[in-house]
Amino acid sequence: MGLAALRPGQKLSLNGVRYELIGLLPSGNWQMAEADSGLREDKPPAELWQAFVNGRLRFISDRDGTPGDTTLLSHLREAAVETPHSCSDADLKEASCRLKYVQQVDKLRRFLSLKDIIHETWEKLHWPELEPTTRTVELWLVKVRNASDPARALVKRTFKKGNRKQRYPIEVVELADEIVRSKYLQCKTRLTIAGAVEKLADAVDRENALRPASEHLPIPGRRLVESRVALVPERERIAKRYGSDAAMAAMRTSLGGTKTTRALERAEIDHTLLAIVLLDEDFMPWGRASSSLCLDAHTRAVTGFCNSAEVPSIVSLARCMTCSVLPKSELLKKFPEVKFTWDCFGVHESYVVDNGLEEHATALRHAASELGGSTIEFCPRKAPWFKPHVERHFRRQDVDLLQTLPGCTGENITARPAFNPKKDLLLRRSTFHLVYMLWLLGVYMRKPQAALGDISPAEAWKRSITLEDQFVPTRRILLERLFLRKISDRVLDHEGIQYDCLIYNSGDMGALRTQLGAKLKVNIWVSDEDLGYIYVEVPQQDISIRVPCLDQSYASGLTRWQHQKCKDMRRVRRTEGLRLSLREVRDEIERLVLMDLSELRQARRKIRSRFRERPPQIPEESNCEEEAQTSSISDGELMRDEDRALPVLPQTIVR
Repeated sequence: MGLAALRPGQKLSLNGVRYELIGLLPSGNWQMAEADSGLREDKPPAELWQAFVNGRLRFISDRDGTPGDTTLLSHLREAAVETPHSCSDADLKEASCRLKYVQQVDKLRRFLSLKDIIHETWEKLHWPELEPTTRTVELWLVKVRNASDPARALVKRTFKKGNRKQRYPIEVVELADEIVRSKYLQCKTRLTIAGAVEKLADAVDRENALRPASEHLPIPGRRLVESRVALVPERERIAKRYGSDAAMAAMRTSLGGTKTTRALERAEIDHTLLAIVLLDEDFMPWGRASSSLCLDAHTRAVTGFCNSAEVPSIVSLARCMTCSVLPKSELLKKFPEVKFTWDCFGVHESYVVDNGLEEHATALRHAASELGGSTIEFCPRKAPWFKPHVERHFRRQDVDLLQTLPGCTGENITARPAFNPKKDLLLRRSTFHLVYMLWLLGVYMRKPQAALGDISPAEAWKRSITLEDQFVPTRRILLERLFLRKISDRVLDHEGIQYDCLIYNSGDMGALRTQLGAKLKVNIWVSDEDLGYIYVEVPQQDISIRVPCLDQSYASGLTRWQHQKCKDMRRVRRTEGLRLSLREVRDEIERLVLMDLSELRQARRKIRSRFRERPPQIPEESNCEEEAQTSSISDGELMRDEDRALPVLPQTIVR
């Protein structure tokens, strides 16, 4: 550690600006000169010492020899300081002996000659073996004269031995830099060091072919290429050779993650493909289900999930968040074998999602604003450490549950076990859903975790929250409005509102036109999960009216993806000379799906199941005025479950 003081010639840094002390003025203030501009100013000593105590003033020591590379030091925070090179105890002991010679010379110079002082000191210390010469001691005096740490100034600097000049001509160095930049730091070619050395040797040979024999350039070796590569920062090197995502993953800094203080403060949502192949209800191969899961970051408790054929989209995200918000009593009724409780529900303050297209949908931002102003946080692409808890849950789910079940495909293709579909596909979807609920509520939610202080997620949830903190929407019907997209300036007339080849109308629309005009321009809110209804905004009023589709036998429970497939099928039939309605197209697709399901070829069975899948219905409130809907029995009824009646669509006005 060096020592410094307020003295003339002392260099210091005050608030990040470098100064040099000129001298003490008659007023008692120190005059300082700025190192860069030369401007002078004076400061009282008390103010300088106060700045030193507060950390705003740093003394700059004049270290002997060439200072180290300060490029890295300039990028570090104020906590980093430049320290001398480490040395051994023997070197420090020798430096202390040299310092004694210097101290004796300073003490006895006025009384004895330099040679006599050296001789007397050498007889006392008996170091070194030969008595040092006057020239040697004078060099020691020069080193100590302006050093802030005299003992360190006299340490041998054998680590600085070696050549400091470039061994190769500048032309060879420029060729090496060109090879490193154009060949080595490339993602597609991705040469090794040995390959770069060969390229450099070829480039030098081509250059020598244009030169006379007396001016030939030497052929460089591996050390030159390695030294030029070492000048490139490691992050830039990885980014050039393997991509920016690999550089971000390799150079990330973990500072403990985001801290939470209570439940329902932060939720992490992610999507994945379950690593298990399932059977359909008719014991035919179905495929891997897509899973969307919402996990509370503070308690590690699962608050909602969606395991279905629906790929990651706004629909699967809507179903997962709806399951997270609602109490789980209705869900547990579908699994009477599950005897455990699931008390985890409510609206979170913030939701952490991926950077996919479905997370950037306007419907998600609308849902966040409807959920009491919840915030949506987006993670960078390929950066799973921004939501580590849900990623860890998927890992635990794979190891503890999926890999113990028949039909598991393994974590990756290289570690995949021997898989025989005829023997290993023994689990139906309905059975898997029951097994999943038993594992989730009976094992995961009640197994102690070290990160929670050796308590289970269920116990952590009970300790962290009360019923007064579990906020839900004021009315259950408002959950239908969570994930709606706004469509502006649609025309409302006597036929109703036409949108995406469907017509929506009701008696409420007639009453609205009676009050405001025969033909209106209104804003509507549509759902990608169910095209059976839309919400119409009343102009200049905070009222939304739920309007059903006129063709309920077709549109009820139909997702936008299914509707797009029906339109594509109708377009194909039109080119063949057949003009079919959307309902007829849907019936034909259902007939083809049922015929295809009876065959042995099941390559696209999951896509067909996605077409037949219906979203869970939210029960209407008892005080809503109901309007009976009549419909004739058609082939479209085959697309619903046999024990499920057509939904009754009420006239609902929501303020």
